Amino acid sequence: YIKNQIEDFIKTFPLDSNIKGGKNVLFEQQVKKLRLLLTVSSYIIKDSEFVRYIIERMPYLRVRNFELDKMKPIIIRWVKNSNLDRQIAVNIIENWFISYIRELSTSIKENENTAYVDYNEFVSILRRLCDKNTALTHLTIDTIALLKSNLGCITALNPLYKHLNVDVKAYIDS
Repeated sequence: YIKNQIEDFIKTFPLDSNIKGGKNVLFEQQVKKLRLLLTVSSYIIKDSEFVRYIIERMPYLRVRNFELDKMKPIIIRWVKNSNLDRQIAVNIIENWFISYIRELSTSIKENENTAYVDYNEFVSILRRLCDKNTALTHLTIDTIALLKSNLGCITALNPLYKHLNVDVKAYIDS
């Protein structure tokens, strides 16, 4: 049921869709329903494969009123309450963060006025999920280099510093 609801939402409201008129009411109802469904089920469902599916689908739910700051507690609860290996969850979210960094770097290069709200949310999610047994192995020097012209973005990674690989730490330190 949950998978069907997620897939239906993604099909009905793709990421770049423009929601107008009567579809707006349907959208608002679906967002509330899906958020509630995901929140409640995160306490009950422990199956690691299903939790992996949920986390992998989260990027496709990022549309108006279903932003990362509202999804953060849901994501964290799904991972912490499940049997999913923490490193697998961190890897999935880290890859999502890397795709966001690539989007963000274009705005930085073009000197656009960009809000970094989601950037800080990603850092916060990863900080809450990383423990002594997890590492951020997918964030590479190349990924961090995309942000080099924005000291704020580099500094915001401080809470994740101990989970970064040695090469990335050296790059940031320099």
